[in-house]
Amino acid sequence: MLIVADDLTGAADAAGAFARWGHDCRVNLRVDTGGSASVLAIDTDSRAMSASDAAGVTAEAVRRHPGRQLMIKIDSTMRGHVRATVDAAVSAMHTMPRRVIVCPAFPAFGRTVVDGVVYSGGEPLATGQLRKVFSGTAANAELCIADASTDDELDAVVGSYADDHDVLWVGSAGLAGHLARRMTPTNGGVDRTPARRIVVVTGSQHERTATQLSDLADDTLVFAIDPRDITLAARLGPLLAAVDGLVLTGGHTARVVLDMLGVDGFAVGGEVEVGVPWGTAVVAGRVLTLVTKAGGFGDRFTLQRAVEFLAKP
Repeated sequence: MLIVADDLTGAADAAGAFARWGHDCRVNLRVDTGGSASVLAIDTDSRAMSASDAAGVTAEAVRRHPGRQLMIKIDSTMRGHVRATVDAAVSAMHTMPRRVIVCPAFPAFGRTVVDGVVYSGGEPLATGQLRKVFSGTAANAELCIADASTDDELDAVVGSYADDHDVLWVGSAGLAGHLARRMTPTNGGVDRTPARRIVVVTGSQHERTATQLSDLADDTLVFAIDPRDITLAARLGPLLAAVDGLVLTGGHTARVVLDMLGVDGFAVGGEVEVGVPWGTAVVAGRVLTLVTKAGGFGDRFTLQRAVEFLAKP
């Protein structure tokens, strides 16, 4: 399976959903980085690009990894260049897929699709009119926009096409989890040792992250950043050199920090909880265990559980 995502937390949470079901998973931060993992997720880092640039880097990612089933991981609230990246993927595939199946639902976080419209927390999204968004897409393939309000319904969507390998899947990590459950596991597994010095790095402005930060234990080391700060490397670098456990919240934040560390990819071992994956990266010869979390994911104690997970044997 090849997963192409437009931000790092998206690539990681989709890979984490596969790792939960025993698959060998890796996230790459560079389109031109290879890997033999059975599930390879690529962060194109294209959400902030222009639509044409996002399409270009998506097409390159697809072309570089032929022969794999393909999933375009899109945001469950429809942020980013959704239509442009899907069109680019279709054009870059070696052969036109027979079907393009679209369902960004992630019921565990209140993201659903009803009558072709994406809802978040029960409210329809202005950008979530899927039939309008995908009008005219994949003219030579069957376009299926699937509804799902529960995980059972999302599983039924996957089950309807589980035996068809000539499919382009388009969805969130919610969809990834149901795809993973129906694929044969590949004996994935990542060794993890307890982290002794852990830091939470946050750049997300989401109110849910703010609540999670306020409920961290008082002795937790927290570093709040503006990912655009040009002095960040000088201020954060010495701290990162001394840690062996990282909790990164916010996709852009995670990308900036891992770029700073020179990480071009990491193995994904599983999930702390649904939508919150963990993995390991090698940095200057040492192993760093990390957890990534999208800003809006989790309950008030999710960050605390992530810290406790990294520290436990």
